[in-house]
Amino acid sequence: MNDQTPTAGARIFNHGDMANVPHHGTITQVHEDEWGGWVEITTDAQPSDFGPEFSVDSYTYRISPRQIGHVYNGNGLTRIVTEEAYNAWREAQLTKLAASRPMSLYEAGQAAMLRERMEAK
Repeated sequence: MNDQTPTAGARIFNHGDMANVPHHGTITQVHEDEWGGWVEITTDAQPSDFGPEFSVDSYTYRISPRQIGHVYNGNGLTRIVTEEAYNAWREAQLTKLAASRPMSLYEAGQAAMLRERMEAK
């Protein structure tokens, strides 16, 4: 594995696709053998405000470390990225939004609430 290979405990963001909801997760195991390497990712449970039938339980899956990007563009081409890359992109988008026009008090409150949630994770 190389110097950009995530280590156990590193956080990821999965953009999702038609079959998978977007989610955050933690790399729980990094493995390399004669056929290559893989990382095991355990997702964060996603409770729903609409009730338990809409919640997503935590689950584990394995991918090649080559599938984890280090730059996120928000367009789905890099589906799985480091959480740092996702947070940098997200903060840049919020900054662009704030600069594009004055925020209403409601929008400012929503942005502050989202920032607090992200910092609490």
